[in-house]
Amino acid sequence: MSYYFYSGVSRSSEGFTLVEAVISIGIIAVIASVVLFDHGEITETTTTRGIIERIDVHLREAQVKATGSMGHNGDYSVGVGLYFVNESDRYVYFADDDGSDNIHVIANNFVYDGGDTEISTENIGGGSEFSLCAGTGPGSCGSVNELNIVYLRPEPGPRITDDAGDSYEYAEVTVEGSRTDAYKTLRVYSTGRTDIE
Repeated sequence: MSYYFYSGVSRSSEGFTLVEAVISIGIIAVIASVVLFDHGEITETTTTRGIIERIDVHLREAQVKATGSMGHNGDYSVGVGLYFVNESDRYVYFADDDGSDNIHVIANNFVYDGGDTEISTENIGGGSEFSLCAGTGPGSCGSVNELNIVYLRPEPGPRITDDAGDSYEYAEVTVEGSRTDAYKTLRVYSTGRTDIE
């Protein structure tokens, strides 16, 4: 006597057909391309935000160094700040001392002039560059070629100047990525307040 067992599985449900496999691979490819495309935009937006946050930290360090109990190299009469050039990919963190080791010489002109001591030069890289403006507030900000943001004791707020030495109450430092929608702005007020937008 022979026994035949019927498994209850039909021939069509034992695996994928070629058509089902091609459709599944097509759907996976479409999803992967969307994820990878958005990944580049997310990465660039995160990078520009990181650059702006690093600049904000350097501004805070400059404020502490200039107005704190240590001063710059023990000198309380030296301003410390950041210097930016429009459409550039780097900025300079500097001491406004005209390179002088004499603590009795007050050299603060609130403008980075090349003779000042460079604490560091920071390259933002990645195809990003700065866009700068200064004025009396967010609604009245005009483009400037160079921007200096310098702290000097005893004032907690910075002195904001352009390349001509003109003073402002407000400035914006915008980091623009290679994509038009990847940018972040640091707003700096002469009161010492900073905002990231």
